[in-house]
Amino acid sequence: MAVAYNKVLSDSEIRIGNRTLKKGETVFELLESIEEAPPAAASRPQPMSEAELRQIIAEATERIALELVPAIADRIIREEIEKLKNS
Repeated sequence: MAVAYNKVLSDSEIRIGNRTLKKGETVFELLESIEEAPPAAASRPQPMSEAELRQIIAEATERIALELVPAIADRIIREEIEKLKNS
């Protein structure tokens, strides 16, 4: 026998949280089931063609250039103006 919350439980009883269940009593009833996930191999992306890869690289390169080049050019121009002022 086990003792729980000052109550002696018989061998056919079990305490789960605040509930005392008798042997064979349902704890939870399954209402829904979830389908198994597809095998990992089925979820792998298909390989890209060289043309698709080139397009993605070109778009990424253009986006990066449009973000970085103006700031770099601005800094270089300002530095050159300062050099001309100081000479």
